[in-house]
Amino acid sequence: MADVQLKQVSKVYANETVAVKPLDLSIKDKEFLVFVGPSGCGKSTTLRMIAGLEAISDGGLYIGQELVNHLSPKDRDIAMVFQNYALYPHMSIYENIGFSLKMKKFSKSDRDRRIREAAGILGLTDFLERKPSSLSGGQRQRVALGRAMVRHPKVFLLDEPLSNLDAKLRVAMRAEIIKLHRKLKTTFVYVTHDQTEAMTMGDRIAVMNDGNLEQIDTPFNLYEYPLTRFVAEFIGSPKMSVFKTRIHRRSDWQIKINGQYINLGSGLTSRLITGQSDDQRVYAGIRPEDIQLSHIRDNQSFLAEVQTIEQMGSDMYIHVAIDECDALTVRASPDTKVSVGDSICLRVDSNKWHLFDHQKEKTLLRSPFRPAAKSREEHLVS
Repeated sequence: MADVQLKQVSKVYANETVAVKPLDLSIKDKEFLVFVGPSGCGKSTTLRMIAGLEAISDGGLYIGQELVNHLSPKDRDIAMVFQNYALYPHMSIYENIGFSLKMKKFSKSDRDRRIREAAGILGLTDFLERKPSSLSGGQRQRVALGRAMVRHPKVFLLDEPLSNLDAKLRVAMRAEIIKLHRKLKTTFVYVTHDQTEAMTMGDRIAVMNDGNLEQIDTPFNLYEYPLTRFVAEFIGSPKMSVFKTRIHRRSDWQIKINGQYINLGSGLTSRLITGQSDDQRVYAGIRPEDIQLSHIRDNQSFLAEVQTIEQMGSDMYIHVAIDECDALTVRASPDTKVSVGDSICLRVDSNKWHLFDHQKEKTLLRSPFRPAAKSREEHLVS
């Protein structure tokens, strides 16, 4: 078993800087878990505590049910892949992949078997006699993965391994790492600041902010049911538009936007956490795809002025001004006839609003009961 458990694990530096606040987290055996968040949020520090490269200030870290706080990195049966490939330039690819095995005095035949097995999985067999300088960035990253693979670790730790690659190569390497996880059937813990990378790779995603674990869930649930305003704005591209406003109850619950109140959907109001006042300040959020241009002007639509337009090829992003915030983003068809300065009529899917407490910025909505989401592997074959 290679599950990883963090029980009230925290990191406080000597100057009293708190990098990670008490963290409770269970990473399942064979799971691909991604830590994501902005720079300085504590995600890499958490990974380094799991690796043993950072001392734990408080709490307990367990790998496969064994408390490992006191164990050195080499005794934790983990392998780490860094942003920097850290390959030895004077060694061949064969020697780089097998270096750790040589240091541990594996037999020559065992080393050769493991090196060639890893090279075959990673498509490096034809490059084993070359030096790192003759390889592309993606090939070097595969060598770094191979060097970790040959150790047959319980847990793979990957710290922003794709950030040095160009955009096209990052997409290709994401797919390579997902396939590698499926082949190896072991636990992967991955750190990135790129939420698109996190959404496409993780079985579950742990969103961190300012040393706190904001939410851990499947990519679908994070997107559809964010628990905090931070998660709502961080997950999704383009991001959710969030603004201060009021919700009000007459015969139905309504939300104020651009000076008028429009009804919230019954599916949404049935999820409102009990105890809400009939008139209260909130943060309201809506995703760009949940706003449509409308030709009908009624009490469920509102007018807004177009500020800027982004043509993305497959989509057009229209940014409009409303009273409550500087801009609201609308995703539209790329052939939509609209210009900067136009006044356009918009209609929001009334069940797609996200509502957050004005002070604590936590959701005011219960997550609905739903069937278990498909795993990433099931999506890939369906």
